[in-house]
Amino acid sequence: MKFLVAVLLWRPSYPFILEQLARANPSLELDVVLTNDTGQSLQIPESILCKFNQIKIFNSPNDLFVHCPEYLDIQSFHEIINQFKGTCLWENILLIYALANNYDSIIFWEDDQIPIWEGGNDFFSSQLLMLHAEKDAHLCISKRLGYLHKVPPYLKKYMSNNILHILEEALCICNEIVFPGLLTGEAECFIPYGTISQYGGIESFAGRKFIYAGSTAINLKNEVPCFFDVPDLNGYNFSRGNDVFLSLAYGQDAKFIEAESSYFHDPLLFSQGKGDLISSFKEPIDFFDKNNFLYLINGWLSYGPLLLRLSYPNDWQIYINDVKSILKTLPFNFSPMYRNFCTFSDRVHNDFYLFQHIQCSWKNTCDQIRLNKGDATIFEEFQVKS
Repeated sequence: MKFLVAVLLWRPSYPFILEQLARANPSLELDVVLTNDTGQSLQIPESILCKFNQIKIFNSPNDLFVHCPEYLDIQSFHEIINQFKGTCLWENILLIYALANNYDSIIFWEDDQIPIWEGGNDFFSSQLLMLHAEKDAHLCISKRLGYLHKVPPYLKKYMSNNILHILEEALCICNEIVFPGLLTGEAECFIPYGTISQYGGIESFAGRKFIYAGSTAINLKNEVPCFFDVPDLNGYNFSRGNDVFLSLAYGQDAKFIEAESSYFHDPLLFSQGKGDLISSFKEPIDFFDKNNFLYLINGWLSYGPLLLRLSYPNDWQIYINDVKSILKTLPFNFSPMYRNFCTFSDRVHNDFYLFQHIQCSWKNTCDQIRLNKGDATIFEEFQVKS
């Protein structure tokens, strides 16, 4: 099975990340693509390069056409490039690159993850073998240790309990990630190293299965929709929801499976550069950045209306009004969250249309790639039911 590892880089910690991937996959000759949003030039030492089959660096989305010039004239893909920013854009760029270069699967890896590997089979082999064995599977996800999400621990020390309860109540309605107790500190949000994690990468919401970012292996031999996030608000890009909208685009009949492999999720980056010392992380670090926390919450709220529109075809307006009623009780200095949610709610019809339109453009792009390669297997057309 020919597979590609796509590493999304936002921080200049790539030597550590590459060392960890090479250490945990000693028998696999990895093909790696790095997206460079670090703001600096990447200089990969020969001591690291020699551990991989090949490493390519994308400094710009337009680098796709450097590596795949034959697709420069695909108009539908230019539309996708112009639509998205940030993580969502990079994920779609790398999906196209993998499809164009005849990879059987692609594994998305983020720069706040550390593979947990203590010898034996290579880290990625579990996911790859499961995808190969279950040919009808679309995705295979690893289990998560460390911080389940980017919610800082011990929030109640820094935020009003009333505010946390209001935000949690609203997000439990309009978000697939937040569950009771996540913000108020009554539920587990950190899984220590050495624990058998019960948290895979698959959640449920409104009777549907959803994935969240992690070690995500995608089977490229089956239908592959594109990642999606809601457009900017007044030029401000929250860039959230790309995984949940990918899950929705796959449809209810998609098959998502979980591997036995685990990774340590460290969005606060306290373990980066410490190598195998993640075994000492038995408790979450007490750290709080109010601006980052508010950005996180606004990001979750921004795609809530579209998530409700897609998940509850008949009752979505009722749920949106419920969330508005809850957020309206926030204190005055948190009222921008309510106003932002109302703005995204007001334009939900346009976002719903855009979601369906982009998936059709994506299908046209994938069809054209397969035709260019002489591949007779063309994705069947799919539509998200309203």
